Amino acid sequence: MAIDDLLKNLGIKPLRKTYIPPDTDEFKKIEKIMNSPIPQKYKDFVSRYGCSRFSGLASVICYADGNKYPLGLFYGGGQLNCNLLEMVNTFHNRMPNTVIPIACDVFGNQFCLCVKSDEIEKVFYWDHEEEPDPDDYLDEGEDVPPDIWFQNMTLIADSFVSFIKQIVIE
Repeated sequence: MAIDDLLKNLGIKPLRKTYIPPDTDEFKKIEKIMNSPIPQKYKDFVSRYGCSRFSGLASVICYADGNKYPLGLFYGGGQLNCNLLEMVNTFHNRMPNTVIPIACDVFGNQFCLCVKSDEIEKVFYWDHEEEPDPDDYLDEGEDVPPDIWFQNMTLIADSFVSFIKQIVIE
């Protein structure tokens, strides 16, 4: 099934009257911040469905453990509180430097797309309540682990397309 058909069947809809994609300038700024291009499949999605949500209660089923993660909205462009560039700027120094937040749940947790490294296009769930603090290690005289920014992240999907296919409506 094509992604557009799947999204339609899931009941995707704009947050307001119309979808709001990031504009060309916003894409360029994100790519400059990340020092990497945005994967094309995600770029196509957000260009069509920016600032969107689902009609029903949406969750993403993690392919590895079967756990459900609630999905609130997808980021996009414009001046709403769902601006992708704003979210990248907000979380850039709080997440691995290889991911961008693309969606959130209602609790402030983020779904993140890897835009560079050997994990490109994988989607992770970022749990804000487990956000690591390098000072916790430094205060104890310990070295900061190199993978510190992944400690509160769960791999949800091996690709953006798989992520979309793992969405269920309850």
